[in-house]
Amino acid sequence: MIANLIAVLILGWKNALLIAGGLILAQMVGDYVVRPMLMKKGQNISFLEIMLSLVIWSFLLGPPGAILSIPLTLALRRAIKRPFTEGEGALAPAPG
Repeated sequence: MIANLIAVLILGWKNALLIAGGLILAQMVGDYVVRPMLMKKGQNISFLEIMLSLVIWSFLLGPPGAILSIPLTLALRRAIKRPFTEGEGALAPAPG
């Protein structure tokens, strides 16, 4: 915001729009390309899972969902996988 104000005062409004566009583009690249790549390495989660979780949780919960999308997805994935990895005993019918 301050960079745009300085650009308007010094360079004019056309250059201020170019600077604003560059800042927005840099922020989007960081948020949608770099951050998911780093999360993929650290959390053992695929790029597709990251992007889908961001879209789905943002749609369901809004901004808090976007912030919590990766932890919620990892917790959901763990909860889904747990019954299948504990063995067949959990799925077998009760004797009687």
